[in-house]
Amino acid sequence: MSNAENNKRIAKNTALLYVRMLFLMAVSLYTSREVLRILGVEDFGIYNVVGGVVLMFGFLNNAMTAAVQRYISFELGRGVSERLHTIFCMAVMIHLALALVSLLLAGSAGGYILYAYLNIPAERFHAACVVFLCSLLSFGVTIVQVPYMASIIAHEKMGVYAAGTIMDSCAKLGGIIALGFFRGDKLIWYGVILLSISVAVALFYRIYCITHFEECRFRRRWDRALFKEMFSYSGWSLFGGVASVIPPQGVNMLLNVFFGPAVNAARGIAYQVNAAVSSLYSSFTQAVNPQIVKQYSGGNLEYMHQLIFRSCRFTYLLVWLLACPILLETEQILRLWLHTVPAHAVVFCRLILVSTLIDSLATPLIPAVQATGRIRNYQVLVSCLLLLNLPLSYVALKLTGVPEASFCVGILVSVLTASARLLMCRRLVSLSLRTFGCSVLLRVVPVSLMASVSFVIPVVMVASYVRLVASLVVGVLLTVAAVWFIGITKRERVFIGQRIRNIRSRFSGVS
Repeated sequence: MSNAENNKRIAKNTALLYVRMLFLMAVSLYTSREVLRILGVEDFGIYNVVGGVVLMFGFLNNAMTAAVQRYISFELGRGVSERLHTIFCMAVMIHLALALVSLLLAGSAGGYILYAYLNIPAERFHAACVVFLCSLLSFGVTIVQVPYMASIIAHEKMGVYAAGTIMDSCAKLGGIIALGFFRGDKLIWYGVILLSISVAVALFYRIYCITHFEECRFRRRWDRALFKEMFSYSGWSLFGGVASVIPPQGVNMLLNVFFGPAVNAARGIAYQVNAAVSSLYSSFTQAVNPQIVKQYSGGNLEYMHQLIFRSCRFTYLLVWLLACPILLETEQILRLWLHTVPAHAVVFCRLILVSTLIDSLATPLIPAVQATGRIRNYQVLVSCLLLLNLPLSYVALKLTGVPEASFCVGILVSVLTASARLLMCRRLVSLSLRTFGCSVLLRVVPVSLMASVSFVIPVVMVASYVRLVASLVVGVLLTVAAVWFIGITKRERVFIGQRIRNIRSRFSGVS
């Protein structure tokens, strides 16, 4: 497949994932508000600190999916179907074993933390235990479905992936609406609803893979050398996944111990906003990642480097496009969304968006490292930096007594991990730091500076709906103009213009 055809496929998959993202964002923001309203601030905070295990292991699931996806994408790039089937079967057996071991470890450690350390009112402790059990079962379901999810992404069937996530989001919306009519403990019902949805979505992906991909028809196969290689790779990916999710959840628990469930609720709101923003760049990277691995397996390093630079630049610009107006009018946006804004939520949102902007510059480097298969040193370095977040946050909270201090530590860790990923890519795939600076940094920094002019509006105008509209319109227009003239290349402008003309001609033909 030529580079032009790959670019078209990436553009098509990105468009599909953006339709999915816009729908999910709207549904997620509405459901978050309804969950806060139905459960109340205290129960919402309890779910975020206890039931947050589901969210935590969701990120862990993504790390393991990326590990299996690397092997499947690599073999798809080589075109060896027999080995592809063997890889899938080995992946299923490995993840069944990982699910069993992880459930035992997570159940034991999580139960101890729940009993010994968390600040939960006595009358809500039973509900917290039930939510924790539902979270563990959902965790097990997500692990065993990893090989099937990885197959869909590696085959670049983004329409199916989008359909599954939309189904998941709609089911959660329906569950929240139904929750308002349920009798009994609504926190317990909420945990049961989310568990049921995770099982249903897992079945959807599994049935699709079995009926559409021949290699996904499981048979007991054993390849000792391959098992050792994949288990080592999955183990290091699992280590990296754990390192990426333990500090945030650990910091959430620290905030609970220091300040109580109300601050957990504010943090939960901030993470909901961040998840909506992050979905912008995750949609793009999911479309590009399989191509990065396939180009590496095919030996096309020059085009692979182009994809990496373009992905780093686009992910930052996409995050900035949404983060800029939110940073401008955080308080008013949260008030329109939630009506009642928990204390600290405004500052939490702003600080976590800064971390996300930094992360977005380096996240596309991850599949480049994974493509090589040599991830041990990378995972050790980056994971150790990520794990620093927890002890440094404890020290910061102890010294300052201010919950925002933990988010400032997170920004520092984001800078360190982004730098480490860039240095590892230079070593493993010969990525030029100079070209990265010219192709990425020298474009995104001027865009950010030009768009930052809009931050004058909240300074000179009194808070009102007029100021809100003015800030959002000016911020978006300045960002779009800066991206068009500075953030993207002339060739990319021509490509985008051609795509827009094609879409317009299709609509003209229909009418």
